[in-house]
Amino acid sequence: MKRISKLVAVWLAVLVAAAGLVTLSGAATAAPAPSPDANSPMIVGGQQTTQEYPVGFWNACTVVLIAPDWLLTASHCTWRTEGVTIGTDRSAPVAETATDRRVFFTGGNADVALLHLSTPVTNVQPVAIARTSPAAGTATRIVGFGQECPLVGCGDTTIKAKELDTTVVDDSKCPAITHGDTEICVGNPGNAGACYGDSGGPMLQKTDQGEWILVGVGNGWGTENTDCGAAPSIYADTTEKGGVRQWIDQTVGGLTDPGTPPTTPPTTPPTTPPTTPPGGTCTVAQWTASTVYVSGNEVAHNSHKWKAKWWTQNEEPGTTGEWGVWQDEGTC
Repeated sequence: MKRISKLVAVWLAVLVAAAGLVTLSGAATAAPAPSPDANSPMIVGGQQTTQEYPVGFWNACTVVLIAPDWLLTASHCTWRTEGVTIGTDRSAPVAETATDRRVFFTGGNADVALLHLSTPVTNVQPVAIARTSPAAGTATRIVGFGQECPLVGCGDTTIKAKELDTTVVDDSKCPAITHGDTEICVGNPGNAGACYGDSGGPMLQKTDQGEWILVGVGNGWGTENTDCGAAPSIYADTTEKGGVRQWIDQTVGGLTDPGTPPTTPPTTPPTTPPTTPPGGTCTVAQWTASTVYVSGNEVAHNSHKWKAKWWTQNEEPGTTGEWGVWQDEGTC
């Protein structure tokens, strides 16, 4: 696409001029007008994340975990390979692994690519992918590690991911859209928006059940203005509208529908948890670190009842957050 080639060209220029500032490569989108004060509180990428998300950092871009051994990102981020850190804090990642294969979308004009992991991530819940594309006016949230200042090369990508609540806007706000079936125009509230390093990062929509589901990944600028946040930006549509979700399902195999607890096959034969609780008011067995649990197993821990979403061992209930393996069933 024209804008992606521009993005790559800008990035290559930065590499030459800045002696290898590779952390600025995967630009995500449009941007806010520059401030005369380099330390001004202009929030290009939003605020610090308020919860854990199944995101990671790879090749100066943001990635999103869609299966234990598969990541989704923007195809323009795949110009080289390197290790992946999973988690919203790169200084203390939930997992670290490497990619061993890249698969590109061939069913149309969508800036998306799949990355296969050499080692599956078993302690993070992959995000479910929506089937229906969000209409204009839909509230969404974008997450990424993009730089916090608006101009190319003005700063580094962030160590901790940021989030921004925004809204899908009409395609007319993004003149750079050329394939409306695989692209979504995303607003820039208060001159905030995705920036260099947010490419490939998720755009999420919250369901009525409170689940964040994937509807797009960071793509490029929505207009000719390349200052982050100064104009709406474009995200690649990952739903069924342009065939991307179907392609992902065929490649990955057996995508989880939103609302369906994901399961991960155990890598070792599971052991049967004790059926008789050692005591207390809970009617399920107490959690033990050495026991292997599978999807649906229930345990008691710290006066709460917990249900396993997938295979796990040595993951303490209450420490893994919304995207972790244990679902809080309430006090007991």
